[in-house]
Amino acid sequence: MRVTLLLLAAGAAAAFAPLNPICTGKQISRALSISSPVPVARVCDFRSRLVQLRCTLASPDDTAEVAEAVGEVAAVPSPDVTAQASDKVGGEVAEAGGEEAPANRKERRRMNKKTRNRERNRIVDPETQASIQRKDALSQNFLSDPGIIERFAEAAFTGRANEAGTADASDPDGERLVELGPGLGAVTRSLQREGANLKMTVVELDGQSCAHLREEFPGMDVREESLLDFDFATHAQERGGRLTVVSNAPFGISSATLYHLLDNSEHISRAVLLLQEEVVHRVLADSSKRKYSSLSVEHALRAEHLDELFVVPSIAFTPAPRRTKTSVLAIDFAAESPLSQTEAPILRATLQASFKEKGSDLRDSLWRSAKLRALVPGLRQFCDASDANWLAKRPADIAVGKWLHIARSLGSFAAMEDSEESTDEAADEAEDATEAVAER
Repeated sequence: MRVTLLLLAAGAAAAFAPLNPICTGKQISRALSISSPVPVARVCDFRSRLVQLRCTLASPDDTAEVAEAVGEVAAVPSPDVTAQASDKVGGEVAEAGGEEAPANRKERRRMNKKTRNRERNRIVDPETQASIQRKDALSQNFLSDPGIIERFAEAAFTGRANEAGTADASDPDGERLVELGPGLGAVTRSLQREGANLKMTVVELDGQSCAHLREEFPGMDVREESLLDFDFATHAQERGGRLTVVSNAPFGISSATLYHLLDNSEHISRAVLLLQEEVVHRVLADSSKRKYSSLSVEHALRAEHLDELFVVPSIAFTPAPRRTKTSVLAIDFAAESPLSQTEAPILRATLQASFKEKGSDLRDSLWRSAKLRALVPGLRQFCDASDANWLAKRPADIAVGKWLHIARSLGSFAAMEDSEESTDEAADEAEDATEAVAER
């Protein structure tokens, strides 16, 4: 009786397929979910075939194929044959190294969800069809839109183009071009076309991507390391000049990437970065904007020119980032930093301590920073005793140039404290030596 119901349901679905080609597969799946001792393995196989075909049944060929599958299901006459078929299928799956398909509907749904997630995390390059498994820890969102990729690559050569409109005349082979986080090489290929097969360097942490890049670009310098560990100073010295950096930086380390570039700004001539729009606005903000921050001050001091080139929609990425707006930022760094090696860390620690407590004046916020206290001995006494007017201001009220004056003032005070400590130590050592001679 139940086999008859199964055949009637499948036959009715096939008969009405021309009238309703979309819902037929779902109807047949419901019909096949009737609990019975008949062909469990065959029914599961039939349902999987329906899912693969998407059950549109829009053509006679599809209808014939479903009818043939229904005939296969009906051909199993008894539970004994069903059990034999199920054992055979399970044995074949076990020999192939797979797992037997679960008969429980809840388990099947769980397995289907697991398969969908695995396919969703697979990133495929549309041009070469190469693919890697996406790693959430690396925050991988690769550009896939050809138009956006082309504009992004062109921006790397703006301001350093020769009369032919290609690479810099002083760097015809592109040896001083560095790409951070190339992924599967979509932007890399565009850079190669723009610069006529540049001998560039790429820095990538993912081992799968590095293997693909070495295979596709045999002569390219591929570095398998974090972009935060890349030594720009050594690389610039090896390549004989300042570098050009292109990066679709992972969104999780945007600020860390910018600080790393700032620390090496003397070795970088131009950087073209794809970042969150919020981060770009923080870089471009001045003291009158709400987004004014430590990134704003440091970039204003170290860069000759800052520009937001264009906005990138989320659909240009694979996979598309959720609730994240992105844009391209171009930075032309100054050849020399206005800060000395001792003043640079003091400035950063001062900015971070100040903007961490935007509502407090600098007299109250600076001495609370353990990092700044380590760099400037006697900072608490300086904040309490000094009559500098900037100590009574909030960070949003201080212009960019004033921050440079603050860093130099704290640097001078730290140097003076160090010299006094050195003098005291020398005096103590001399006194100890005199006492030792007197005892003898």
